[in-house]
Amino acid sequence: TKPIDFSELENKIGKAVNLDVSGKYFSMDDRFMTVKLPKTCTATEVNEVSNYLKTKTSEAVDAGVANVIFDTQKVDSLNTEVVKLLLQSMQLCRDLSLNYALAGNEKVVSESKKFEESKDWSFCDSIDAAKGSF
Repeated sequence: TKPIDFSELENKIGKAVNLDVSGKYFSMDDRFMTVKLPKTCTATEVNEVSNYLKTKTSEAVDAGVANVIFDTQKVDSLNTEVVKLLLQSMQLCRDLSLNYALAGNEKVVSESKKFEESKDWSFCDSIDAAKGSF
């Protein structure tokens, strides 16, 4: 038997009871929607964020919010799954004419330079700096 992956178990139980766990990742006020990525971005977490992305982004547009912040400050390590998620997210923002900014820690910033798709990304060093970039 293999050890229990508690985040995967939580995800499966949440799906079974139709639990909306989007609050772990998405928050919104009258000017900004923030997408907060977790410390460890496994395929399960990336899929959860991806599954809610269109719905939450549409809710932001409907609420008159025009700015999205992708918060990667807590992320331990940037992997290809996270890069793909951010690419998908940024494209969705462009398609919906939303402004977006990235906030990240030093490790995420340096790791982003290692991927062809993300080497030119600009990161703010805090959520406040990201808010001020719009």
